[in-house]
Amino acid sequence: MTDPISRSIDDAGSKARSPLGGDWLAYVVLVLAVLFMVGNVIAGRAVREVSPPGGLTFWRSVLAVVLLLPFVPFVWRTQIPRLLAHWRFFFFLGLVWGVGGHFTVVTGLQTTTAINAGLIATTQPALAFLGAWLIFGDPISRHQIAGVVVGLAGVTVIVARGDLDVLLSLDFVPGDFWVQAGMVGFVVFTVLIKRLPPAINPLAAIGAVAFAAAICLAPVYAYEVLVMDRITHADVPTVQAIFYLAICATLIAVPFLHIGVSRLGPGRATVFFYLSPVFAAGLAITLLGESFHGYHGAGMVLVLAGIALANRRARRRGTQDG
Repeated sequence: MTDPISRSIDDAGSKARSPLGGDWLAYVVLVLAVLFMVGNVIAGRAVREVSPPGGLTFWRSVLAVVLLLPFVPFVWRTQIPRLLAHWRFFFFLGLVWGVGGHFTVVTGLQTTTAINAGLIATTQPALAFLGAWLIFGDPISRHQIAGVVVGLAGVTVIVARGDLDVLLSLDFVPGDFWVQAGMVGFVVFTVLIKRLPPAINPLAAIGAVAFAAAICLAPVYAYEVLVMDRITHADVPTVQAIFYLAICATLIAVPFLHIGVSRLGPGRATVFFYLSPVFAAGLAITLLGESFHGYHGAGMVLVLAGIALANRRARRRGTQDG
């Protein structure tokens, strides 16, 4: 029997489809998911000197599970047998999401710059199209390829601040390779999340993924403490970062990503990650008082054009192909 939360999500998804074949709910939740996920880089970079990556990502996963448990007891009673039946799938998701994704990105942010990380993050859409094609044989349309190229051009304009010399002078460090590895982990997670068993409630799924991630991160955290002597202290910046990562970047962003990927497919959904540097620039202008320049506007126009191109085929034909 389907539980109320699953029915409500399914109903919302079906009602969101417009007569033109678009899916405004998927677009909205993906935009919000990317906005919340931008905080991953901001939080990880902000506490890099006081919070080692293993402890930060381990306690983030633990807190996500603890915060989720009290609010969905009826979901757990009906879902635990289903989760146990697919425990290998969820364990692998927790591994690629927690260790392959977040831990490697936070490790990279210990040394790399925000500009480099922003540029590396733009590889996600192309990797997602490639991963969906290699793993599941999902087709790649010309519109989707064009969308990836145009969106990447927009991101490059923003990252380079409209100056080719800035792009050519980027100095890559070992942390950049950690961030790139993290992007691969996130892409694998994004591609696989569309294949969640239909009987699994999305809230139960994210709880299971976070629980599996905590198990996978426990040895990393233990090594960090016992061998490297790097302790995660409960200071104010660290606690604030962990709560943000657990609530906004996990309990909100991941279910939103699941809804978007389920409706649009992993390839089209990850094109929305081109919005990351756009949001980063907007937050810097709004919160830090930085100036708005012409290259910001040009880059944003190209990013939005790339997203529109990547989703053009589905709007015309009313399909959900990825």
